[in-house]
Amino acid sequence: MWADIVHLPAIQFKRPEATMVFDVDPDEARAVRKRMLDEVSSERTFVTGGHLEFPALGYVAREGGAYSFVPELWVAAH
Repeated sequence: MWADIVHLPAIQFKRPEATMVFDVDPDEARAVRKRMLDEVSSERTFVTGGHLEFPALGYVAREGGAYSFVPELWVAAH
């Protein structure tokens, strides 16, 4: 479970370099976000977080230089 790796899923999965006021250190936030998205997409690790849309449990897929959140549909169906 991550807390603030992604604040705005609709923006930051497509543009992980995008920061916002809650990123106290924007350069570090960019680096950590990119590293985490690379890791969880490469390893197909389940992720969940407070800023993700329902069902908020799924995988991250890499799409070129961007990413997308792929919800775990089994969770949503039960």
